Amino acid sequence: MKQGKLFFFCGKMGAGKSTRSRIVAAENGAALISEDDWLSAHYPEQIQTSEHELWYLDLSDEQCLSEIAQRRIEQPERAHFDTEAVFRHVTQYFEVPAGDENLNIIKVSESA
Repeated sequence: MKQGKLFFFCGKMGAGKSTRSRIVAAENGAALISEDDWLSAHYPEQIQTSEHELWYLDLSDEQCLSEIAQRRIEQPERAHFDTEAVFRHVTQYFEVPAGDENLNIIKVSESA
């Protein structure tokens, strides 16, 4: 049996992680599971040895804020949380994935 592949996504708020993950899942006939706690709980040994890709969505703050503004229009129920203030607060804790983390990193510099 062929071992599967895990695709991980990281990026700032508004970088397009959800959008890109849906596209990659569709292109690869993959199941989209967004809870890594679920994976860790159910597959504690296998998850560390699985083939994987970490998709790092490297967009500028301006690009992310533009996406957030559009999302607020398209999904008004998110407007209370999806604000520039929340973006700035969350972004201060974001760390770019580093090469020494033993991850297969795919860097994407444009939105989906």
